[in-house]
Amino acid sequence: MLLPPIADTSASRPHRLQIAVKVAANLVTLTLALVSLLLLARPNSAAPPTSQELARQFTAQLVPLLTQHCGECHASDQPEAELDLSVYHTLDEVNSAHPVWAMILARVQAGEMPPADSDQQFSAGDRRLLVDWITTVRQLEAERTSGDPGP
Repeated sequence: MLLPPIADTSASRPHRLQIAVKVAANLVTLTLALVSLLLLARPNSAAPPTSQELARQFTAQLVPLLTQHCGECHASDQPEAELDLSVYHTLDEVNSAHPVWAMILARVQAGEMPPADSDQQFSAGDRRLLVDWITTVRQLEAERTSGDPGP
């Protein structure tokens, strides 16, 4: 059943326009509320790893990765560039050598290490793992020591 058309009088036009504006405003408000609820209900991105998780990852993933790709040159009696990666066994040892790991991060990110002529190149995933791990460790350590004037 069709509804009869509303009489088109000059008096009803402003009233219909006001109703249309209110409906549109309510739809916008409702849409924004739903989007906000969806964003709040969405699981947060993964929490940053703890020191314990980073330490486990170092032992389980990074030490084998560094041994395989870097050990030939940087874990011997006379390591190249005087960088012996075999001395790092714990996260605390990594954190105590901040400048060394800053340099490692820069060289790996720049694609300089391993050098192009090395047989032990990182896969893209391995490079990303190493870069992400060092970056996360540095961020966590910076947060932990923020406001500490040092010795």
